Amino acid sequence: MTLTTKLQRLVALRPLSPESVASLAAAWDVRMVYESIAGNSLTLRETELVLSKGVTVSGKPLKDHLEAADSGDFKTFQAFLETELHKEFDHYLEALEPNASSTDH
Repeated sequence: MTLTTKLQRLVALRPLSPESVASLAAAWDVRMVYESIAGNSLTLRETELVLSKGVTVSGKPLKDHLEAADSGDFKTFQAFLETELHKEFDHYLEALEPNASSTDH
């Protein structure tokens, strides 16, 4: 397959559906949690089960389950904070806007 053909196939897939974007984001989040818990005995699939279903994995230490669950909770909290901070920053900029336009000549 030539590079041009590959590019045409890629362009044909755009834009991604909201469902596809959500699925990719969820997979990315699981991968990031999995990569962040060094020394943990959970596999990628087991990490996904802990995050999505909250299950413990038979034969694995409870500390590994808790570490994965806590990392997932932190990622969710971090996303929430980023969203809230972005809103606050937007409100701050909107409040500054009238002052900025009144000083323009």
